[in-house]
Amino acid sequence: MRTIYFFLALLLAVATHAQIVYHDASAFPLLGKATQSTLTRYERLPDSLQHISRKPLWELGRNSAGLALRFRSNSTCVAARWETRNDFRMNHMTPTG
Repeated sequence: MRTIYFFLALLLAVATHAQIVYHDASAFPLLGKATQSTLTRYERLPDSLQHISRKPLWELGRNSAGLALRFRSNSTCVAARWETRNDFRMNHMTPTG
């Protein structure tokens, strides 16, 4: 009986995954930025500060911490895909950290 439940759960997971439709995040409002004049969308500091900021501060400002996307959905399942700017790998932290 457990085997039947396992296969039903597996079938449900496969069916759910097949219905996922991804949307480009640039279509959604981005919250948490003081200005839109940044080099890329997911940076926090305006590009006008690049030449007067210390390098460590500028690099921290390129992180997307504190930014959020706003969207509405009537879906029962929400999934996300992303790419990170740097390929840092740490065994105690997720790549998005």
